[in-house]
Amino acid sequence: MIYYKEIFPLLFKRCKEKAAYILKLQDKSEFELRSKLKSAYYPDEVIDKTIAWTLENRYINDERYAAFIAMSGSDKRSKKELYIRMKQKGIAEDIILKAIDDACIDEEKTVREILKKKHYDRTCDDIKIKSKMISYLTAKGFSFETVKKCIQEDS
Repeated sequence: MIYYKEIFPLLFKRCKEKAAYILKLQDKSEFELRSKLKSAYYPDEVIDKTIAWTLENRYINDERYAAFIAMSGSDKRSKKELYIRMKQKGIAEDIILKAIDDACIDEEKTVREILKKKHYDRTCDDIKIKSKMISYLTAKGFSFETVKKCIQEDS
């Protein structure tokens, strides 16, 4: 009884302050905030109440955060890489797919920009250089068909 009457309100207040401090500089997903509060050794009941408070006051919003990640990474990352990045942050799959669709990511344009940035020589017929570039771009999450199309267009 002492816990709920005296200690719980104090822990809740401190946990809210910690959440505000964490969210002050950068948005976080609900999963990230929960794990940061757990690493600060707050009890689960306090964390649940704090998460509810942040959701109620719109301090965290996974849809907004996913849209931000998709928009900020659309010019240099593949859809697959963005998907994996958001999944690691604990964002739900339906929210991720909606954010990626709303971002209207043009992967061919992104591949062309990366080829330009990497100083890919269009006239070069060296198979080794082409295969290195294809390997690099497919490892970044771009589909083989998209990469091959962009390299053949530029050749």
